[in-house]
Amino acid sequence: MRRCLLFWRKAKTDFCAHWGISLIQWGLWWLVFSVFFSAIWIRQKFGFPTFNQFLFHIQLGYHGLLAAEYYTIKSYVVSCVILPGLGALATASGAVTTIKNVAAFDRRIRNIIIAAPITCLALSCAFLLNQVSFFAYAESLAGEDYFSGHFKDPKTVSLTEKNPRNLVLIYVESLDAAYSDPKIFGKDLLHSLDGPAIHGISFNEYNQAPGTNWTIAGIVSTQCGVPLEIITVYDRNVQGEKLNAFMPGAVCLGDVLSDYGYQNIFMGGAGLSFAGKGQFFKDHHYAERYGRDEWAAQGDKEEDMSGWGLHDDDLFRHAETKLDSLEASGRRFNLTLLTLDTHYQGTEKLSKTCAKRGVKSFEDLVECTADQVADFITYTRQKGYLNNTDIVVLGDHLAMSNPVIDKLTRVPERHIFNLFVSNNIPHKRREDIVHFDLFPTILDFIGLHVQKSQMALGYSGFSATEPAGHSGRLADMRRDLLHPSPLYYDLWKYPEVSYGRDSSARASPVPVGSI
Repeated sequence: MRRCLLFWRKAKTDFCAHWGISLIQWGLWWLVFSVFFSAIWIRQKFGFPTFNQFLFHIQLGYHGLLAAEYYTIKSYVVSCVILPGLGALATASGAVTTIKNVAAFDRRIRNIIIAAPITCLALSCAFLLNQVSFFAYAESLAGEDYFSGHFKDPKTVSLTEKNPRNLVLIYVESLDAAYSDPKIFGKDLLHSLDGPAIHGISFNEYNQAPGTNWTIAGIVSTQCGVPLEIITVYDRNVQGEKLNAFMPGAVCLGDVLSDYGYQNIFMGGAGLSFAGKGQFFKDHHYAERYGRDEWAAQGDKEEDMSGWGLHDDDLFRHAETKLDSLEASGRRFNLTLLTLDTHYQGTEKLSKTCAKRGVKSFEDLVECTADQVADFITYTRQKGYLNNTDIVVLGDHLAMSNPVIDKLTRVPERHIFNLFVSNNIPHKRREDIVHFDLFPTILDFIGLHVQKSQMALGYSGFSATEPAGHSGRLADMRRDLLHPSPLYYDLWKYPEVSYGRDSSARASPVPVGSI
């Protein structure tokens, strides 16, 4: 023990005496430890994100992240900044002392010690890149342009109105269909959404395709029928446009519904700035957009919110009020909601509703969230709104890192939860769908029939037309979809011709049910 103390006392003296090489050694070792523990931290918090997902949040989503989840930011600073700094200080001090002592008689050891942090930094960077799927991403850059060969421009697709109805679209954060399996969780955590009182149908194989596996990607892919990719990696010339406009060349659900006289409203608990959500909805004809800051401005207290924003029970309370006013207006509308409570990593700060229910575990939290969605559907039905309004409930993507992820990953084939609620439910034509299919499927569901069933990359699940290459479609997407595509890049540029029917068709509000 005494020898150790003497060694570190001497190391401290040597570190100060040789401050130039000491700072270089400290900086290199700090980078080694910081990069290595960043990879570990990402795995613990987010599982195995795609490289597209990682880059997207680095470039566009970090503004919102800084305002969210104080405990997450704190854990990163402690684990990946402060502790690596202390470890680097100890390692660098020992290295400088060793270099000084062996320099006179063993140059090889001196060179090894000098080269060690550089070698370790290279290994740490490789570990981090593997954690964020960089090597799989690099491999995907060469290959067939799947997108151009399968994309159907929505501008060229005709729609036929068949007693169109209002839409309530609910995205539930990370809602796996597997939560309903009693063999995994001991009971059906989604039982309140499965009962006959809900009167809904689901596609049993809602699969996750590439470019859809995080929240904003799940929203974009279901509303625009295309994956979310990071085009600035491919084409830096349109980076400025990307940051100022979110996929301006794409035709999405909000654009189509606005063209048919719908008023689009988005309500979410988290901040609109996170991942560019607010920009996306703004650029695609959502006239009203509400997030954390807007709720705080309206009187919701910060102390009642989670680290991410407004809890789901308060979100549904606001949604009920908005739904009442929209129904009273007599105009067509699309009310889109995005929950957040099941994004939570634990149960330290619950909503008032879930706290009153005695939620103790993450499984309890999932069940509580499902019950709140079911209560909102029941409210809609009891008010008689289902006479002219249809409801679609979607998990935005498969669950990633959460307290029960080990149970979920043991499921051989995981699917995403989905539910279509209506007084007049159409007939399903198949069971397997992907995110892109939701764009035409939702339009068909609410009475805007898609001619030949395809829009963008999606095929309606209520149409008799099967997707091209149906049997191997998902495998082809997983192999080729994210290959570079000039046609995809064009979606991020302002179009020469904007989407829309004749302007006279949009001159005045259109009442529900008119043709």
